[in-house]
Amino acid sequence: MLFLLVIAIDFGRLFFSYIQINNASREGAAAGIVAPQDTAAITAAAFRDTNVQGQGGENSIVVTATCADPAGTTIACTAAQGGSGTGNTVTVNVRESFSFLTPFIGGFFGGTLPMNASTTATVLGLAANGGSSPPSPCDPPTAASFVYSVSGLTVTVDASASRPDAGQCAIASYDWAMGDPANPDPFPPIVGKTASYSYAAPGTYTIRLTVSNPGGQLDAPAQTVTIGVSPTPTPTPSPTPSPTPTPTPSPTPTPVCAMVPGFTFTQSGKSFNFFGSYTGQPAPLTWSWAFGDNATVTGQNVAHTYGSSSSKTVTLTVTNGSCSASTSQTVKP
Repeated sequence: MLFLLVIAIDFGRLFFSYIQINNASREGAAAGIVAPQDTAAITAAAFRDTNVQGQGGENSIVVTATCADPAGTTIACTAAQGGSGTGNTVTVNVRESFSFLTPFIGGFFGGTLPMNASTTATVLGLAANGGSSPPSPCDPPTAASFVYSVSGLTVTVDASASRPDAGQCAIASYDWAMGDPANPDPFPPIVGKTASYSYAAPGTYTIRLTVSNPGGQLDAPAQTVTIGVSPTPTPTPSPTPSPTPTPTPSPTPTPVCAMVPGFTFTQSGKSFNFFGSYTGQPAPLTWSWAFGDNATVTGQNVAHTYGSSSSKTVTLTVTNGSCSASTSQTVKP
């Protein structure tokens, strides 16, 4: 009876060790779906599980990782992460030899019993890194219009009725042409949902607006505005009429730096799409992103995939000449 009890204990230990290497293969696969090419990280994850639950009779484990495409064809694990296709897999195999305490049982199995466990999982992070994947497509703006008001030689324009004005496809750029031949290319440019402009002389001018989003642009119907027309002077009693006073031109506006950047994002696991926007003026000429993991990229709308799950601070910096402004947000992959 004692002999049978010892045999039962030995096989119980064998079953425990088999469960242990199964768990080790799962832990290795969990590390492999994030970085299938990192053999050291996969092996370390498997060893952590076996080391915690180690017992007598267990020998050292051997960990291997192989990768395959969606059709099941073996590929290099360095090529399993990224690319245009989904469904790449990583398989982690853990092998171990088990030694019995009971000599009779050990002799029956030739001294040691080989055990083997495998786990297959789908690789994450299939979108290419570095901001080369575009965000989801957007349709061009659906409505572009504006109203205006006049005070002296200054006109104030407002394009708040233009659409869309929310979401990742919201209008990101409002570009105004004020129709002033004396200042055809003003600096700073006239941009923003609302803006003001001072003409140098009275007259009738044509104002045009173009709105843009990631899907394209749309022109608003042009509007004609009359600015600063002086009333007819009252004649003096003298036979010689008084000359019409020459209007004093307004000073050239001093360039300002009042752009305020912002951004929104969408997330799928560790993959993010970021969408830059701004208010104020001038319009940004460059959009620079820092993702908090030493990766940087330029562009108004970009994508990025993180390799770890720790929180990251994403910073967007916009510039136009010497004018620069930044904004930051914390994201959790």
